[in-house]
Amino acid sequence: MRSGNDTAPSTPAIVSVGVEPDLRASLAFLAAGRLIAIDSFRSWHCGTWIGDLTVQWRAAEPGLDFAELAPLEGVRIFAHRRLLRLLHEAGPVLRRGGLPFHRGLGISLTRGELWIDYLDHPFS
Repeated sequence: MRSGNDTAPSTPAIVSVGVEPDLRASLAFLAAGRLIAIDSFRSWHCGTWIGDLTVQWRAAEPGLDFAELAPLEGVRIFAHRRLLRLLHEAGPVLRRGGLPFHRGLGISLTRGELWIDYLDHPFS
């Protein structure tokens, strides 16, 4: 039974996304009018679940499966609704990602162990 003090997000505004300091100063420039979409994938391989969080630049708002979060440095951020509880509890942080010659965005979790739990039970 859930209590009235449950910490699961009831609104997207509760989810807070951090950003690494070296990315913060250039985030709006890198966005160039685009928004950020956080999603994930998971797949069953060799008797276990594998997967990862994804973060992409998008020119248009994603569909209704995504909730808008608080903007960072004027850049709009959306996250897939199935990830809201995980993101709320795990502390997402945007970082530079990708290869040195093609730097994109990456995302890390302050509490990365929660990702492993999520892979096994994504909707609980």
